[in-house]
Amino acid sequence: MFARNKTASLNMKNSEKAAKYSVVLAGNPNVGKSTVFNALTGLKQHTGNWTGKTVECASGNSKIKDINFSITDLPGTYSMLSFSKEEDVARDYLSNNTIDCVVIVIDSSVIERNLSFALQVLSLQKNAVLCLNLCDEAQKNGVYIDTDELSLNLGIPVICTCATKQKGLDKLKNAIYEVCTGKIKCFKVERNFENINVLDANKHKENTELLLELSSKICSKCVCYCNDCMNTSTRKIDKILTSKITGIPIMLLMLGILFWITAVGANYPSEWLSIFFSYIKQGLYELFTVLNIPQFFTGILIDGVYTTLTWVVSVMLPPMAIFFPLFSLIEDSGFLPRIAFNLDKFFSKCGAHGKQSLTMRCVACCMHISFHL
Repeated sequence: MFARNKTASLNMKNSEKAAKYSVVLAGNPNVGKSTVFNALTGLKQHTGNWTGKTVECASGNSKIKDINFSITDLPGTYSMLSFSKEEDVARDYLSNNTIDCVVIVIDSSVIERNLSFALQVLSLQKNAVLCLNLCDEAQKNGVYIDTDELSLNLGIPVICTCATKQKGLDKLKNAIYEVCTGKIKCFKVERNFENINVLDANKHKENTELLLELSSKICSKCVCYCNDCMNTSTRKIDKILTSKITGIPIMLLMLGILFWITAVGANYPSEWLSIFFSYIKQGLYELFTVLNIPQFFTGILIDGVYTTLTWVVSVMLPPMAIFFPLFSLIEDSGFLPRIAFNLDKFFSKCGAHGKQSLTMRCVACCMHISFHL
């Protein structure tokens, strides 16, 4: 295993030496960063819609206008202040390496939230391109972005893309080429976020407030929300679900309903599977009797292997088949980030953060399944 990792590391270093320019992809989790990486390099890096899916750096090469570029995909992070392993990797890479161009991939539909991270990256690396991914989703939600004005405010090129549909990737490649070759000079004018030291933990609160203020100010100039009803209703929902008075009770009620449906609802398919497997077991007994198979092998294969396997499947499969689809619905509805927000204050007291609420709920489901086993 060590030799394989060493060989992969040597191959990565050789590919980086062969490339003339180094490009790094950075962004929040679940914004399509790995999809952009695959589109640029032609590789098939596994993509997923959960936080921390990419924990290590992935590397590949891309040829743009007959010039080789080394492309590195960093783990998805929410900030440069380290709270987890993936954030350690991304922060150290951006702060300790000389990079020709950083492609900051953000979700266009929630640009204000993602823009705070982009400003943190720009405080560490000057040469960058802002990739507004998922632009089709933003338009569906009535979010329109003035890319020229946004480019002037950030001092870097801004490109709209939809990586899953291969839209805007040629423009993104051209922007990367022009930034790396110096045809586009980033930060021609001074920006007040250049002096933010996001690596200083003592100034975390001060920097966070400043970054939120800056991102809100920039968005007010560059972003237009045409669907005011949707935006207003979202803010009203936020006030209810993240309120100190109503947020926690609603969260506990929703999680209680989720686990109740999982625990009670799984009993019925578990019973059906047990009955189904018992019929097959009787059939196997009769088959072994007809074939005159010794009792020794009957005990090993049927009473041992088959019984244990079917018992585990009948107990574990129904709760998982119910819990994870329901959990996906909570995530897609936007309730999961609000739960993380509600729990962040409590988790921070023990040195953790709200994102770990996802892990705890999955652990609770596994404990429930183990209890039944």
